[in-house]
Amino acid sequence: MGTVNYTGYDQGSGTDPTNVLTDTGTGIPHGITSKLGIRKVRVDCSKDGITGAAADVYEAIYMKAGEKCLGAWMDCITVESTAPTATAALGVTGGLTGGFVTAVVMTSVGLKTVHSKTDAASYWADGGYVAVTADTIDILVAVAGFTELVVDVYALILDMNG
Repeated sequence: MGTVNYTGYDQGSGTDPTNVLTDTGTGIPHGITSKLGIRKVRVDCSKDGITGAAADVYEAIYMKAGEKCLGAWMDCITVESTAPTATAALGVTGGLTGGFVTAVVMTSVGLKTVHSKTDAASYWADGGYVAVTADTIDILVAVAGFTELVVDVYALILDMNG
């Protein structure tokens, strides 16, 4: 098992990263001080430097304390043919590990299925995920490790810090 951090955030220091996007979008009109925007990161397993394993965690989208992820999704750019049974779920380690996208094989390009808005095991049903402390939205790997997968991860983030 390995953890690969694509966010630039050092969880040991507890400080926001300086080399990745932490500002979210532009202000929302009508006097609301929050900001809303989409964050994106590319996860390229052919360049991550680890041997893929069934319990790998790819930390994809950084969230600072006081941010809410209203939704997140994955877009498969390069399929995984070496380990076609490997699955990827999108969620929060220590929370709903498949809270945004349930475990899915990455053998076809395109957007991956999200939960139903009524699924109790989903952040979609809860209206999103609020980071009380700094956290990451993760790809959680199962069955087998990825070696060539390239996937773009997107998250709609509301910064409620004002």
